Amino acid sequence: MHTNQNRLQYQKIMSTKLSLKKFKQKILKPFKYLIIGGLATTQYLGILYLLTELGGLDYQVSNLISFPLSTTTAFFAHKYITFQNHEKKHAQQFSIFFTIAITGLGINIYSLRFFVEKMHLWYMLAAIITSGIVFIWNFILNNLITFRQVKP
Repeated sequence: MHTNQNRLQYQKIMSTKLSLKKFKQKILKPFKYLIIGGLATTQYLGILYLLTELGGLDYQVSNLISFPLSTTTAFFAHKYITFQNHEKKHAQQFSIFFTIAITGLGINIYSLRFFVEKMHLWYMLAAIITSGIVFIWNFILNNLITFRQVKP
């Protein structure tokens, strides 16, 4: 009987540990997403600046080069670090990720215009609000669609 109680206690402890681990992963995931997104944004801005200022390219051409490069970096970092997804569906996942990123860019453009021109907010405040909206959009969709974990 004593062994039965020990086994039940052990199962309860292990169940609690697994629950804490899942909770910790759910809490850390948005922070990882934010940090990696910030690093990818820094990469994007750096490439944009270098190509435009030092490379002499038009800023729109620089943007066409820097956006896909930083989005590719973000994809692989989010895939393996944020979502810990090791499925071999790279092309399929990347196309979904890129579509979500492009849609997020559209949300960013139109939201920024709305907050500045219609709500008369300072463009930097509008950019911060818009960035928050796009962050939530991108995180939720990538979590639910791109890197969805199928339970066995």
